[in-house]
Amino acid sequence: MLSMKALLLVVLSFSLSVPASCDARKRENVGNSNQAGKTGSAGNSQPGKPSGDAAAGDLQTLAQGQHSSVSNAFIFVARDVETYNALRRVVSSLPEQGEEFFKSNQVVAAFLGERRSGGYGVRFTLTGNGALRVEESTPPKGSMTIQVITYPFAVAAVPVGNQQSLTLEAGNAWQAMTRSYQVREGEFTMSGGITGRSEKFTFAGSVGVMREGELTTFLFNLQSRNGAKPRLLKEVASGVVKGDGRLSIARMGAGSFVDMPADALSATGLFTDNESKLSLTFESVPGIIADGFNGRGTLNATTASPAPAKNKAAREDVPQ
Repeated sequence: MLSMKALLLVVLSFSLSVPASCDARKRENVGNSNQAGKTGSAGNSQPGKPSGDAAAGDLQTLAQGQHSSVSNAFIFVARDVETYNALRRVVSSLPEQGEEFFKSNQVVAAFLGERRSGGYGVRFTLTGNGALRVEESTPPKGSMTIQVITYPFAVAAVPVGNQQSLTLEAGNAWQAMTRSYQVREGEFTMSGGITGRSEKFTFAGSVGVMREGELTTFLFNLQSRNGAKPRLLKEVASGVVKGDGRLSIARMGAGSFVDMPADALSATGLFTDNESKLSLTFESVPGIIADGFNGRGTLNATTASPAPAKNKAAREDVPQ
């Protein structure tokens, strides 16, 4: 009989591309494998403390392990202290961070959901087009894994400024837990600059929604329908939802909906009709950028799909 002692492997690997303006700088890839429940640093970074120049691709592993209180596949992104502290209520081992940290970092947490054995983990990769890819890592075929239920997760700081957009490409486990909403009405106004220019346009597209208790993540894929030039808001942002359906996103990127220089957007909104309808109001976060641009808009979206079944990924993981 095989020994029940087996190595629990969690792989958190990153590959970040350097912005076009820094092509000559070195791309940095960081991999990290830890046993269940262990936290550590990536490369020479210390957990919870930014090291080096974020533009150079420095990365930090803030927490990772095989057990968490989140039993379903879920992704959460924090780019400000308020949102990060909501995440810390779920992952208590996360270090405290201040506003200075979030000027050059966004924190991404990926929970894989229930798995029937060890050997599973989360892999992050920043693609050549700047999207963050989140994938499931699985134990090699024929390998020995401990036969216990696990809930793998990983949390990392990604060197992306809190005013920049973060595009997410999620693997199958997370796609299965995303509910898609179609935009029925969308309107946005951008204004500002030295000349006080103003532009109003409508937009269409979709919004993916992932829920875990009071935490909610939105995957925006919005495109302008008219206006002086094509505009795109392809972004992932997280916030908090109250019991009555009221929601708030403290900070998210504006994409090309707002010309540069610009501050980030915030959003407030409401889920209604058993969460089949979603309304949002966007507004630029007050900043200190002189002669910058700002924006304000509204969105109404609906879904015909039911809420994802809980532990769906775990059921698909059961050996046949």
